[in-house]
Amino acid sequence: MQAIIVAKLTGKNFGKSRIRLMKVVRRGENHDLIELDVSTDIEGDFQEAYVVGDNRNILATDTQKNIIYALAREHDATPIENFALLAARQFLAHPSSVIRKATVSVKALPWGRVFSGEKAFPSSFEGGTAERATATATVSLEAEQIESGVSGWELIKTADSAFTGFIKDSYTTLAETDDRILATTVTATWRYASPPTDADSKRGLIRKALVETFCSHRSSSLQHTLYAMGRAALDVCEGINSIRLSMPNKHCEPVDLSAFGLDNPNVVFAPTSEPFGVIEAFLERD
Repeated sequence: MQAIIVAKLTGKNFGKSRIRLMKVVRRGENHDLIELDVSTDIEGDFQEAYVVGDNRNILATDTQKNIIYALAREHDATPIENFALLAARQFLAHPSSVIRKATVSVKALPWGRVFSGEKAFPSSFEGGTAERATATATVSLEAEQIESGVSGWELIKTADSAFTGFIKDSYTTLAETDDRILATTVTATWRYASPPTDADSKRGLIRKALVETFCSHRSSSLQHTLYAMGRAALDVCEGINSIRLSMPNKHCEPVDLSAFGLDNPNVVFAPTSEPFGVIEAFLERD
């Protein structure tokens, strides 16, 4: 006799990912171009849909997408923190009253105005770097929370970076060095104590603190520099109570040119894409 399996549904949420949104802000001949990548996620009274296929409480993910587009038409899409919070509040206030928690995540894709010398083209734009500004708003019946960040931010320094004194065992092949390239791609997220009213200026302060620390810090390891960057962010912005940093160690290996009768005093390197170390830390305000 086959046993009857009883399964308890302990988690239920759904949403729409990769909602691509481009908005043109027109001020006469001068335009601004905003491109966002938005994801939604809602939690609530969806038990019957999962268990017995009753969809009466389901807010279709296509409807969620359309709400994002409509909000972008009716409201400013920046700062992205404000737009994420606006959208999350809209879902929680939905007339169906079945949504208990809504999370909206936004990535901003950079576009810069085209310049030719000193001449700016008022309605032409060019793509930026792989760096993305990020924001996530979570609104529930109990609280509101904003988390901002940056991803895909490539940084490299060619001085003031060393790695010595680490554990050595029978598997160790890595040589110590007091002069190496330090290359990484920064993913950072910081959490506000309360929804910010000036998210763009705070983002600028935090980003400045992160990059200046990376560039000026005399690094004994990527762990050492990552911690210094996190502390600098907390020091410069009292409005955040924590920051999480994830920074892969993207290795650049000196090339052995001795076979060609050449030396290589840390001039020619071979960047490697994988494998790579991943260094992470979470700092909270003491």
